[in-house]
Amino acid sequence: MADTKLIVTSSDSNNQLVQKTIPNINPDTDNNALKSFGQKITALTDSTLTKVERVDKTNISAAVAKLTPSITLDSTVVPSTLTRSFCLNGTNLPIDIETDGELSIVNNDNTTWCTTIRLGADTGVYRLYIGIVNDQTATNATAGHSVIVESKETDRYYAGRFELFTVLEG
Repeated sequence: MADTKLIVTSSDSNNQLVQKTIPNINPDTDNNALKSFGQKITALTDSTLTKVERVDKTNISAAVAKLTPSITLDSTVVPSTLTRSFCLNGTNLPIDIETDGELSIVNNDNTTWCTTIRLGADTGVYRLYIGIVNDQTATNATAGHSVIVESKETDRYYAGRFELFTVLEG
């Protein structure tokens, strides 16, 4: 948590600078309110206001570097190429995820592929499901469709964008 102070600088009748430091200021206080407060304090004296400064000090010694997320297909289980005919039937592919950010699938073209990510409650394994809703949507589920997943930034991980695979013709 930040340690916030207010420093009110004024000049006295001999043009000597005088500083008054007010500790323990609420860090959520608006800067205009702090400026007004500094002006009012100075108005109680015979000095002339020079400046009002807000000082926010934060201890970053214990700060931990953010991690880079990773989302990949489990190469030990997933075929090296994923074809349209294979995916049309609907398939679920195990994926390896290293992030605690919210995941979303990017809608990057006008095809009718249905894609979602689920965590197996009984297995603890993430799976990416891809297929079509019904037979009528099959002709619009074209090849050359890239499956892209994004992860949101969190306190521990940066945001990420990952192209997991492209559905190939065949």
